[in-house]
Amino acid sequence: MGRWRELMIWVAMSGTAMAFLLPVAAKSDLETIGDFQAWNVATFTDDTVRTCYVVSNPTESLPTNVRRGKIYVMVSRRASAPAGELILVSGYPYKEGSPARVRIDTSKFTLTTGNEFAWMPLSAGVQQLVNAMMGGQQMTVEGTSARGTETTDTYSLRGFTAAYKAMMKACK
Repeated sequence: MGRWRELMIWVAMSGTAMAFLLPVAAKSDLETIGDFQAWNVATFTDDTVRTCYVVSNPTESLPTNVRRGKIYVMVSRRASAPAGELILVSGYPYKEGSPARVRIDTSKFTLTTGNEFAWMPLSAGVQQLVNAMMGGQQMTVEGTSARGTETTDTYSLRGFTAAYKAMMKACK
C-alpha cells in the first residue's frame, strides 16, 4: 500500500472535523487522481456527492524529540459546495484557546484550533490562504500543544498549484 493510500485510510479512520468523511469512506473506494511533487489528490464519491482532497505531509517537524501522531494538511472540496475547506492536523491536542499560525512567504494567517485540528473558518477567506499557497514556496505552521510545547511544521508547496487545479477539475 502506498504512502498516499495509507494516509487517506488513516484520515478516514481518524475522526477528523470533517464528519462527512466516514460515511463516504464506508460507501466508496478512494480514487487517486495523481501525485504532484509534495501533494497528492484523490476523490471519494458517495451516492450523490463527489468529494475531492489535496493532501501533504510536512517536510520538517520541530522539535524532533516530542511524540506526535500523524501530521498533515488537507484542502478539500465537495462538488456541490461553493467553497473549499482547509484543515491542518498537528498530531497532538492544541492548547485550549491557542491559534495555529501559518506563514507563507510574507503572508500570515491565523487558524482556529480544537483538539488536534486547525482550520480557517469559511467566512475568514480560505481562498486567500489557498491563493497564498499557490504563489508560495513553503508554508510554516506554528502551534502550541496542550502541554505547552511550541511546534513548527514546514510544508513544501511544490506541486500545490497543479494538485489544486486537478482537485478542482475533478470536483466540478
